[in-house]
Order: sequence, then structure tokens, then C-alpha cells
Amino acid sequence: ILYIRNRFESIQWVCDVDDADCQFLTEQADGLFQWAFTVCNWILDGKGYDPKERLDSLRQDHTNLSAHEALDKLYYDILAYAFKGQLAGAGLDRFRSVMAQVLSASRPLTINTLQEISSADGSQRVNIMFMLSDLGSVLNGIQSRDIPVQPFHTSFRDFLLDKERSKDWYIDIEVGHTYMASGCFQLMNKQLRFNICDLKSSFQSNGNLLEAGGQRDAISSTLEYACRFWDFHIEHIQNNSIEQECIATFAKEKLLFWFEVLSILGALSSATPALQTLAQFVKINFASVSKAIPTSGLG
Repeated sequence: ILYIRNRFESIQWVCDVDDADCQFLTEQADGLFQWAFTVCNWILDGKGYDPKERLDSLRQDHTNLSAHEALDKLYYDILAYAFKGQLAGAGLDRFRSVMAQVLSASRPLTINTLQEISSADGSQRVNIMFMLSDLGSVLNGIQSRDIPVQPFHTSFRDFLLDKERSKDWYIDIEVGHTYMASGCFQLMNKQLRFNICDLKSSFQSNGNLLEAGGQRDAISSTLEYACRFWDFHIEHIQNNSIEQECIATFAKEKLLFWFEVLSILGALSSATPALQTLAQFVKINFASVSKAIPTSGLG
């Protein structure tokens, strides 16, 4: 109860959240701190809603639920409130695709990086920051474009990935891996080029040349992610929905430039397992592309 009281001290001058309210929330939390944390975030972040309104809705809807049932109900309500019950059809698909990308990333990514990867092929025109802007009670990093986006707690991720629990808000993680893999290939095909860091010689170490004036920042954080983790996403795709052409372009035109970037990043040892993963993927889906992918002699 001390935690809940402390969270509401900041709004007592504008809203009469009293001790009875704090006691009610404490009882509803039933010892589950994540529920208390999330509900305080939700009530305090209530754009367009009075905190008392949200407290009243909790009293009506969360009575007699176990702590874990109440947490699921809270997550469901947060999403419903955030989109004001109007999310349907194409809008719902966009939300699912954005959250699938957030949850499928091999590490938390900033909105800028997510936006750049998802927009690489020009087919997605979703403003990720706008789409997630009302989810500050469950997601960290959505108030800035350069802070990694991630759930405050793994329970929100678990909720979204369990269809029986999340129902309308269920996220198919494979969709996220598909979007991310496709975006990574499209991004690499656009940005990888010979001598990307403008190194002046091939007879010295990359480290020495970069210190002597090479342009390390030519490899953006987004391109670095694409080069290092596209195989992570490929591994999680069961049904192919990636364009054959973008994989063929990477294998036939950009492979040596990819090796160069991995070398500069000190990650060349990851090339062989990545190519083995890709070779297995295209063997199943794109026989004509597999011949262009070396899988040995890179150690």
C-alpha cells in the first residue's frame, strides 16, 4: 500500500484519490506487484480520463478475480482504452504487425530502428510512434525515438502471445519475424556497398584504419542490426512469405559487402552459421537462390 500511496501523491491536488482507493487497489493486487505497478501507470497516464473514472471501472470489472486474472483483465482494458474500442480491420492488423515486430526483435529496438526496418521495402506506412503512443502504462521507450521499446514486464509479452488470454489482442510472433527478416534484407540491399566505411587500404587492420579516419558511422545502428540478426528472424519463420527477389539480390550482389561489415563489426565468425540458416531456408522455399549462397570455407 505504501507504493500505491506514493504513486498517487502527485495527483492529490487535482483528484481526490483517497486512502480507501489505495486500500482497494492493494487488495486487488493480492500481492502481485506487477498488477499494482501497471494499474498505477494506467490510472496516472489516463489521457482524456479522470483517474476516478478508471478507479470506478476497476471496481465494477475486477471484483472477485484472482490476481493473475485481474492482470489479464487490466492488460485487455488498457488496450481497449488506448484504442477507444475503434481498432478493427486494417487498424487491428497494423497494431498486431507493429507489436509483433517489437516482440520479435532479438534485442529491444528504438522506434527509429523499428520504423526504418519496417519501412525498408516501402510497403508499410505505419507510424510506429503514433501507433504505440497511448501504451505508456505497459511499454517503456515510446516517448522518445531513441530509447529501446520493450514491455515494462514480461507478463505483458506473455499475455499478448497467448491467444486464450489476449483474445482480440493476440500477437502472432511469426508475423513479426517475417516483417523483420524482410525488412533486414531490403535494408541491406539498399545500403550495403563496397568499402562502406571508406577505408584507405586493405593491408592494415580495420581498427587501425578506422582510427585513422575511416567512417565507422556509415554503418548505422539499424544497418548493424540488420547485418547481425537477419538470420535470427529467418530461424523463426515456418511458412515463407519473404519475396524471393530480395533474398536473391542479397545472395548475388551484396554478400561480399555484408562480409565486410561483419568484419568491421568484429562479427565475421557469425557469417557461416547465418548462411547455413539461410541456405536451409531457401532450399525449402527457393531452390534457384540456394546455389548462390556459400555455406563453407568461411571459418
